[in-house]
Amino acid sequence: WRALANGGWDVVMVEGLLVAGYMLVIGNVTIMPMLLPYVRQDVTMSDADAALILACFSLVAIPANLVAGVLSDRYERGMFLTVGSSVCSLSFVAMATVDSAIGIILARAVCAIGMAMVASAIFPSVGDRFAVDQRARVTALILGGSSAAPLLWQPLCTLFGGIGHWRLFVLIMAVFAVAVALAARSYLTAIREPATGRGDGLVKQFRHLRDTAIHQPVGRTLVSYCFCAMATSLFMAMYPSWLHDQGTSSTQAAIVFVFGGLGSVLSAAALNRGAAKDASIVVLGAWMAAVMAFSIIAMKWFGAALILQAALFMLFFAARSTFLAVTVSSLMTLVGPSQRGAINGLLSVTFQTAVATGSGVAVFAYRSDPTLGTIAAGALVLLGLAAVSAIHRTKSALGEVADDPMR
Repeated sequence: WRALANGGWDVVMVEGLLVAGYMLVIGNVTIMPMLLPYVRQDVTMSDADAALILACFSLVAIPANLVAGVLSDRYERGMFLTVGSSVCSLSFVAMATVDSAIGIILARAVCAIGMAMVASAIFPSVGDRFAVDQRARVTALILGGSSAAPLLWQPLCTLFGGIGHWRLFVLIMAVFAVAVALAARSYLTAIREPATGRGDGLVKQFRHLRDTAIHQPVGRTLVSYCFCAMATSLFMAMYPSWLHDQGTSSTQAAIVFVFGGLGSVLSAAALNRGAAKDASIVVLGAWMAAVMAFSIIAMKWFGAALILQAALFMLFFAARSTFLAVTVSSLMTLVGPSQRGAINGLLSVTFQTAVATGSGVAVFAYRSDPTLGTIAAGALVLLGLAAVSAIHRTKSALGEVADDPMR
């Protein structure tokens, strides 16, 4: 309603488009492990083929995010979102029509390129099109939508996969991607964007990215983001297994995860009311790291108490979404319009690397200590480092904001 009052339907549609675009990105990542068993029943493949289907997306996406981020600073982000969504749609159609493992692998690789283009346009567009005091709210709204993505895609995946129609589900994803592309063409490319760095060569832009990343405020923000992503992935990777080991049923676990999604929505609502009132919003990130640490300790302590687990998981996700929202929005404020895409690409690579590291460590840590004690301790240390990095970033750069036509 606030967006409607401040800017009319165009602003509401842009916000909805950015939410839908990020739901496409997150949904694509979350559904493939669930879809794979149904694909293996229909397509002949080896264990190595199955592993490559899962791994090829990340292998292509990491370099693609860096390149797409830099290129999105040279061209219109609305065009990038339109083309990227179209590429994703074509890759989904290809995946739904091929009958070989190699065909699916190639389709997933192409999809990684399209998703990198989509992701490179979303958060930089928040910086380009919204005033500084609105960015945390819009970012939280996008992250809240991403939390709802599994609630949309996973039941559909299970439904269509269970009746032998996984290809139809993939075609539904293709239609959704087309809808995002059409909306981007209508509502994003029609709005004039700030001047970008299209006059610089790619090599020069990568040098600027390197120099910006090691600049103290930006570097500390990235480090804080990395520690938080690693901590949350370390905990989340084995939390479902731990719930199962505590005697929690699949239905009960699903209820807990629904409450997590509600936590993200509450985060967006809270930032909608309070973001504009807090001049040093980055400090909020340190507090949210402390709240996440408390939630992890309490979740481990209360074990199989379902109501408490659901409430604490909602608190954990609300704090996580708030931390990520204020971190991303502050990062987009620290750099100018000509570098937001590149920084976003670096942010994506940082996130993917942190998640892969945290999840990998979690598997071995849980095997050696199934009480979740080692994992909880590691997450607490990482969250402490995230909070310290956020505080140091604030002290060194409070008020340091790049030239921004949207201020």
